[in-house]
Amino acid sequence: MKIVSWNANCKFREKYKEISKLNADIYVIQESENPETCKDKAYRDFVSNGFWTGGIPFKGLLVFSPNPDIKLELLNWKTQDYRYFLPIRVNDSFTLVGAWACDPYIQEFCDFIRAAKAYLTKDVIIIGDLNSNAIFDMDNQRTGKTHSIIVDELRQIGIEDIYHHLNGEEQGKERVPTFYMYRHLDKPFHIDHCFSNPKNIQKMTIHARWQWLALSDHLPIEIYLR
Repeated sequence: MKIVSWNANCKFREKYKEISKLNADIYVIQESENPETCKDKAYRDFVSNGFWTGGIPFKGLLVFSPNPDIKLELLNWKTQDYRYFLPIRVNDSFTLVGAWACDPYIQEFCDFIRAAKAYLTKDVIIIGDLNSNAIFDMDNQRTGKTHSIIVDELRQIGIEDIYHHLNGEEQGKERVPTFYMYRHLDKPFHIDHCFSNPKNIQKMTIHARWQWLALSDHLPIEIYLR
């Protein structure tokens, strides 16, 4: 199974045909329109097997499968205060958490992870735009909610940052960015992540900037499950 996460930088209804070329089984899309209020029928049909959450109709979090045979069940975790995290059971076999950490970014992700700790077993996959990297640790040190702290907390329960696990790179020293601020090539950051038990993941790919910067400031990240 292939899962793709991408922050579409809004107007996903105009971009979904491009991301569909990646032929993923499941998509996690940040900054997407609410299908229930979008007038584009083709868009509504394409994302109909899924779930959307958001505060404004044109900029929310969407998790969906274009394959109607893939069963997605929204789980009733006691984490409803954290709107942009969608825990979804997939085919009764594993749990996928689609994520979009909004301001205050890593602090929100830390709060969600701690609130969800009872649910975080080794069959959970967390993927999305977390707006977070170890290079920002000093900015959040006084809160006790830093990127490095939450990476360590997840590691203690057997959940690793998959990019770093597969590539042997240190947090904060990533060679491949996932985001270019303002789409400027001199402002690269690695802020989109996948966390999972490494035994669940066969491969992870970050797509090339030349293919995607015309559409968004983020690059799609793609994982293949074992």
